[in-house]
Amino acid sequence: MSKEEQERIFAEIQILKGLDHPNVLKIFEAYQDDKKIYIVTEILRGGELFEMIMQRQFFQERDAAKIMYQIIIAISHCHSKNIVHRDIKPENILVKNDDLVVCLSDFGLATRVGPQPQYEKTRTGQAGTPCYYSYEIVKKKPYDERVDVWCLGVLLFEMLFGALPFSHDPKDARDYTASISSLAFKFPSKSTVTQEARDLIK
Repeated sequence: MSKEEQERIFAEIQILKGLDHPNVLKIFEAYQDDKKIYIVTEILRGGELFEMIMQRQFFQERDAAKIMYQIIIAISHCHSKNIVHRDIKPENILVKNDDLVVCLSDFGLATRVGPQPQYEKTRTGQAGTPCYYSYEIVKKKPYDERVDVWCLGVLLFEMLFGALPFSHDPKDARDYTASISSLAFKFPSKSTVTQEARDLIK
């Protein structure tokens, strides 16, 4: 493991240790030997939210609302600590149990942004998963914690419609950047999702 990888992992550990919220993955301890770093976390047996979306294809609004509420208050807690996650997606949301209790995880790309002198007020550069990039990241503009809010909109769309809002070709980065840059997305016409939910996504 390179020195850079070690620094990144220990930075993530320090961020997680500074967060105490029921919907953020709890870390108890970390150990290191000559070859590996061992991280002890709470046990979450439900897998990833991504797997649940694949099984269900889409969520009913009541279930989506329950999950979104938990992620929103988790992100609110992070932002109150000047932490921007930068990689919110179903693969980074872990399910605790059958009651749809979830935890936000994987803070490997998290950074600190805030008004305090020790933090930068904005960030630049691409970080995250391309099809969840915000408009500011695609346009290479300075951004702050609101990039997480953008990801929440993409996540809600994905949960309710079983697809991503912006067209994307994994082999062609220009495809998703053009779609996001133009804010070009459409709701599936044959969906029963309410107008209120659509307005919230917008």
